[in-house]
This record gives sequence, structure tokens and C-alpha cells, in this order.
Amino acid sequence: IASRGKQGRVHVLGRDGKWLETWGVTGSDPGQISGITGLAVAPTGEIVVTCARTPFGVQVFDGTGRFLRGWGTHDIGPGHFSLPGGVVVTPDARVWVTDTIRGSLQVFDLKGTLIGTMGGAGEDANAWFYPAAVASDGKRMLALVETGGKRFRVMTLH
Repeated sequence: IASRGKQGRVHVLGRDGKWLETWGVTGSDPGQISGITGLAVAPTGEIVVTCARTPFGVQVFDGTGRFLRGWGTHDIGPGHFSLPGGVVVTPDARVWVTDTIRGSLQVFDLKGTLIGTMGGAGEDANAWFYPAAVASDGKRMLALVETGGKRFRVMTLH
């Protein structure tokens, strides 16, 4: 469970729902977390955190909270973010991240290499309006929630 807002903390619970530990250092340096917008666990056990107030939009930690790597600065262009939102890691270790402002969904490998981008803001029927959350069924489906369009989309991965 992640603390939203300025506090940058990840709370780890056991299978029984009992608190086990808390990790994370609040701040804006690489490896610090603030403005958490999403949290996902990779098949490798690594923890992927998206943040609105850190240099990297996506940061990866080991299971104890040790910073491993980050990518996607708050900048213009593919592989970067205006406002990283939801994140999910599929069983093939692909990291899917919404960009709420740009209305897009970007996919990376677990090392941070951009694989592709879909969606986009705009006025046409295919535009996405402020995608904020993404989830996976753990197989071939993604569900995307838009806060602006007040709708969700279900997509099949190939």
C-alpha cells in the first residue's frame, strides 16, 4: 500500500493483512518518493512506483525498498511523462504506465526501455480523457480508467 500526497512511504502487509514493514524516503531525489500515483509488483518481486514529484516518473525498488533504477523524466516526448498515473506490470514483465495529462498509455520493459505508446489526448472519439488507473487480469487483458471521460476501456494484449 502506498501513501499518496507528499509523504513517500510504502507499507507492506502480510497475506493476513497485518502490517509487516514500511519503507521509503520522502523527497525529490532519485530513489526518494513523493506524490505517489501508482504501485505495482513485478513478477521478479521488484516494486514499481510512479510519482508526480520526483525526477523519475517511474522508479523500481527491490522488496526491501532499495532503489534499483528509474526512468521517464517529467518532460516532453516518448518515454517521458507530464503526470505519470497508474501503473501495472504484466506477467511478461512489461510495465504499463498512464500519463494522465497526455492521455496516453506507455509500455516499457522492466529495465525502462520504451516499447510503445497508445492513446492520446484530443477531441475525437478515440481520444483518452485523463487516464488515471490501469489494471491487468494477469493474462491478456488491461483495463484503463479515465477520470475525464468517466469511462473505462478494456483491451486485449497480443
